[in-house]
Amino acid sequence: MPSSIDLQNLHDIVVPTPVPWLPPAPGWYALGLTALLFLVWGGVVAYRRWRRNAYRRQALAELAGLTSGLATDTAAHLLLPRLSELLKRTALAAYGRAQAASLSGQPWLDFLDSRYGRPLFAGENGRLLLLGPYAPETQLAGISPAQVRNLCQAVRAWLAGHRAVGETSPQPPEPARVLGHPRPGGGASPVATVAVPEDAA
Repeated sequence: MPSSIDLQNLHDIVVPTPVPWLPPAPGWYALGLTALLFLVWGGVVAYRRWRRNAYRRQALAELAGLTSGLATDTAAHLLLPRLSELLKRTALAAYGRAQAASLSGQPWLDFLDSRYGRPLFAGENGRLLLLGPYAPETQLAGISPAQVRNLCQAVRAWLAGHRAVGETSPQPPEPARVLGHPRPGGGASPVATVAVPEDAA
């Protein structure tokens, strides 16, 4: 049994002083500054991308307005000239007059497909797109609303997914399939594919 003298010589346990959070070590300052720089850089990149895609959002909004009554409109074929015009204006905004202004016919369809990465305007869609601006209304009247809806899907996909100047080449989303037809000007076409991204923001 310990003596009373031994007990008197005992001392309380000395707890070390807690390490203060402030001021932080120099490494935390460097880490915080690096994180802040990345946030600023990411914000600048996102803002530039948002501004660069302003024409794309405007075109998609215009297309939505054109097709808002498509489900019940018996004169859906009257949209064809306006769809062709919308594509041309969007291409001019994205690529400039030097690349897009003079294109027509099959070279115009090839240009659109090459900028999307898949043959959106092969077959029936391409035929309707070329027919719209020039055919008389009596000829356009024979085009069914279903054909116009398919073309609208292709136009929407191109507006949302085309690669503008300076952009990388992302793989377009997996498309829905539409039966192929001969391309205007001759030559069999593979199955045309249509991808409709949900947004382009």
